Amino acid sequence: MHKLIEIRNQEKMCREHAQWDLGRRDFWLAKAEEWKRCALDEIAFHFLEYNGASNTGDVTKTSSAKALSNRAY
Repeated sequence: MHKLIEIRNQEKMCREHAQWDLGRRDFWLAKAEEWKRCALDEIAFHFLEYNGASNTGDVTKTSSAKALSNRAY
């Protein structure tokens, strides 16, 4: 759950940047959407994990959130 909060905070920061950096607004909004997708991936993974799908080997966690969290802006 802590990871989801961190991802959502990154999304929020990007949306805030978009408000004051009008020259790069599209860039920041695109980054915010990437973080939003990462959050949805994280939620889906935990939902499937909670429901036992990961025990059958059907679920593999995406690395999109991890890759994004290593980027510097």
